[in-house]
Amino acid sequence: LAVSDMVEISPLPPPVKSALDTWAGCIAGTIPVQEYRQLLSDVGFQSVDIDVSRDYAPAPCEGKIASAAVRATKPGPGGGSR
Repeated sequence: LAVSDMVEISPLPPPVKSALDTWAGCIAGTIPVQEYRQLLSDVGFQSVDIDVSRDYAPAPCEGKIASAAVRATKPGPGGGSR
């Protein structure tokens, strides 16, 4: 798995998480890095690496979300990586 995504690096205020325009702007749907890592592990991914590359967010979310490169592997049949 290799994706580029937005992640939450600091909790967002509840009004931001529920605002429709922040959902459309990929802000409200962000999840914390540790939760992202755990969710991938829970569904069987291994070697989960989340590399936060730069903070990005308009007011009032400055310093609370960032771009990230997410990489992980999932064992194939017989235990090998796919």
